[in-house]
Amino acid sequence: MADASTEISQQRARELSCEWTTDYRQLLSRDDIQAVSICVPNWLHYEVARAAVEAGKAVLCEKPMTTQFEQASELVDLVHRTGAFLQVGYMKRQHPVMQQFREWIPLIGQVETGLLRSYQPFPEDLWTAPGFGFCEEEVGRRSAGAWRQSHV
Repeated sequence: MADASTEISQQRARELSCEWTTDYRQLLSRDDIQAVSICVPNWLHYEVARAAVEAGKAVLCEKPMTTQFEQASELVDLVHRTGAFLQVGYMKRQHPVMQQFREWIPLIGQVETGLLRSYQPFPEDLWTAPGFGFCEEEVGRRSAGAWRQSHV
């Protein structure tokens, strides 16, 4: 378990009965860890995913893969060069509409591919709101401590 916050790392480690650290690189250096799930602010996805792939770990990275096309392209190239496993997660897999769709699949029959659309309203001004640091590094670094305190 790794989190930049000592308090959060310790709390989650107690809940999961595992070791903890505040530096994800310590986890990546361990031979007994084969896979990682990257659940950090968007602007950190590239840095952490790249380090995990370079460390030979299988990676599940929440979307978006990166915040810049060039970084995404570099990460894809790295995965191809190393033969690493990298999957980008999609947060709506547990959405009620998706759950309902899964129940319908046996009624439909064999499905090779599909497209499921659902509308989930999201306040546009949130993405640019001061203190919402998941998208921009500068805002994120300033507000990480305040955000953590209000969401723990």
